[in-house]
Amino acid sequence: MLFRVAIVLVIVLAVTLPFGFYRAYTRKFSVRWFVAIHVPVVFIILARVLAHVPIYYIPATTAVFAIAQFGGSRLGGWWIKRRQAARESRAGKSLLSVSVPAQGGSAL
Repeated sequence: MLFRVAIVLVIVLAVTLPFGFYRAYTRKFSVRWFVAIHVPVVFIILARVLAHVPIYYIPATTAVFAIAQFGGSRLGGWWIKRRQAARESRAGKSLLSVSVPAQGGSAL
């Protein structure tokens, strides 16, 4: 029984994490945000029913769901910031930009 529960919890994590990642790209309380939160619930219920996991494991699946949504959202936010920083650094290093030393400063 515990093996089935563990498998369901891993499935919950694997299904929900990408939706949490996607949620970082959506505007809060928009339709896409709502879909990113609620579509994984269908898969979680399906996994629980197919694995014959008892109803008293719902708090565990809910906790893993929340952790995966939050973790995916944080990961998505980090990824967005990383991509923006890379774009800014590439934009600052164009072939036409030349660095000129300041006038009047000493070399040492």
